[in-house]
Amino acid sequence: QKVWPRVSQHRNMTVFPSGVFGSAACQFARIAELDLSGLGLTTSDLAQALPRLTALCSLDVSRNELTALPLRDFPPALKELGTMKLSQNPVAEHAAFDGQALQDTDVTDNVFTWIEAATRLSFRANRLTRVPEGVQRLSLLERLDVSMNRMEGGEDSVGVVAELPRLHFVNASRCG
Repeated sequence: QKVWPRVSQHRNMTVFPSGVFGSAACQFARIAELDLSGLGLTTSDLAQALPRLTALCSLDVSRNELTALPLRDFPPALKELGTMKLSQNPVAEHAAFDGQALQDTDVTDNVFTWIEAATRLSFRANRLTRVPEGVQRLSLLERLDVSMNRMEGGEDSVGVVAELPRLHFVNASRCG
């Protein structure tokens, strides 16, 4: 509950009398674009906000303290085709999606447009059966962790990223 007072007090939220999340009359499901930049939000703050924002297709969370992305909580419109600004967050370079029980369909191709600058990527301890398509487009990626997933083909399933020019470490232990 600590995030809502910060959001409603933020200078960008003055157009809403009680803050964007303060008024019960606010139709959260109708919000399509939202700027939550520079609020000091954490991953748990974001996870708390996302289920209410079902129509969200553009989200700016730049200049916050996000260390991971709660992908299961993202509205489908945002995951499938939406835009997200993540700059100046730890997750922008060290993208983490650990332990969220993610399945292959949860990781859409569009998600990788948000983390193009990532040098590290972790999908550790999920329910993935393959390396998500789109990982192979992350040309700056140096480290990939897909350990503890149900990978079809076990450790051999990571071959799809072998051509990444900067990739020098892959953890695919305890897969299969």
